[in-house]
Amino acid sequence: MRSIITALVAIALLGVPVGLLAQGDISREEAQEMIEGYKQKLKDCKDRASDLEGDVRDLEGTLKNLDTKIGALEREIADLKGMRASTYIVKNGDWLAKLAEYPEIYGHGNYAWWPRIYRANKDKIKDPNLIYPGQVLFIPRTVSGKD
Repeated sequence: MRSIITALVAIALLGVPVGLLAQGDISREEAQEMIEGYKQKLKDCKDRASDLEGDVRDLEGTLKNLDTKIGALEREIADLKGMRASTYIVKNGDWLAKLAEYPEIYGHGNYAWWPRIYRANKDKIKDPNLIYPGQVLFIPRTVSGKD
């Protein structure tokens, strides 16, 4: 399509000096100069079009990269929205099975997941039956496999 338009523009531009020459309004040299000027303008336009096509390709690549990054960030945001606190400060009356059932930990009915909390905090918990108010416990967030 672009080559057809270019050819039509070239024919139209080259026809102007030839028509003027045929009418006797300009000399042969002036017509030749006009033709050369139009040829140069055509070349400049082709060069500019080529540069712009390169710019478009570059921008399309940049857009694709940005779309990929946006997708990754959207997934990360969704993951973060689904996350709960990764630490918990023990309160008076807490025990590991009770912690596991807290909505912000693993949720109702998940008391059996308390060993995950224990394994993740072995360095802080000597006896899994004894945790103390003020202790800061790490809460692992994976829901399958061993932590």
